[in-house]
Amino acid sequence: MRNKLELLSIHIPKTAGTSLFELIKINYGNEACKEYKREDVYELQKKNKNLIDDLSNKIKAVHGHLYFNETLEIVKKEKPKIITWFRDPIDRVISDYAFFIKRLHDDPSTFNEAEFINQHRRNESLLTFASVEENRNCMVQFIDGLELRDLFFFGFVETIENDIMELANLLSWQYCNITKENENTQFREKYINISVAEMERLKELNSLDIKLYNKALALKKAGFKKKKITS
Repeated sequence: MRNKLELLSIHIPKTAGTSLFELIKINYGNEACKEYKREDVYELQKKNKNLIDDLSNKIKAVHGHLYFNETLEIVKKEKPKIITWFRDPIDRVISDYAFFIKRLHDDPSTFNEAEFINQHRRNESLLTFASVEENRNCMVQFIDGLELRDLFFFGFVETIENDIMELANLLSWQYCNITKENENTQFREKYINISVAEMERLKELNSLDIKLYNKALALKKAGFKKKKITS
């Protein structure tokens, strides 16, 4: 008999998910945690398997680039606490673009399959990248089917230190120091200059994310909070 899944962390790209997963592993234990990247999900789909089929008996916490609708079976069956993080939509897509392009200029010996396939996009512009359907309104896409109030917790990259402390208090975590991973600030400053017109276009492409982000901010400001979990 497998452990009940206690935590589902939906990692929207470029929302400090790598750092968060380190905290999850520390507090649940490595053997009780499972991370999914998009290529892992694609492999499951090729085998006609879903999340619940793939988890071992030991897993208590799942974190990864999972769309909510890909988790429906296990959510309905085991009702884990669902958490996610939001980020200013324009900053998020710029960071996603910078990470994508920077990786394509890295040492090819470090490439995964997707990076080999996308080598022809090494000089792709920000607006071209941002116009791809999967890169538009990314936050809305990942939590589609979930209301904000259905989440056990949501935090913001901009206030991550305070939000991590709040989450740690709710879950009675013993360790909650966070370190920033996958930063590409220098690359962004050197190579990405955005005009006013480009900024307006990015806002158009991510209008739904902007609406979601502002709604989440307002809900948080109004005092949205779940009850602390006590053992």
